[in-house]
Amino acid sequence: MATEFIGVQMLVTLRDPPMKLKGTVSAVEAGTGLTLSNGNFPPISPHLGRFVVYTVYANIDLSV
Repeated sequence: MATEFIGVQMLVTLRDPPMKLKGTVSAVEAGTGLTLSNGNFPPISPHLGRFVVYTVYANIDLSV
């Protein structure tokens, strides 16, 4: 099921530091986290390139 999200734009809420990260899902590791490509922090928007988000630091719900 997790591979269905590859290529999807997501907005992820980070717990620490509390902010949002937007990007395109390029990899998913079930129960561990996901990798976003072309990521940025709206509204600040510095381009991140590739960013790995671990579930320990973020609210990730791929079932939505």
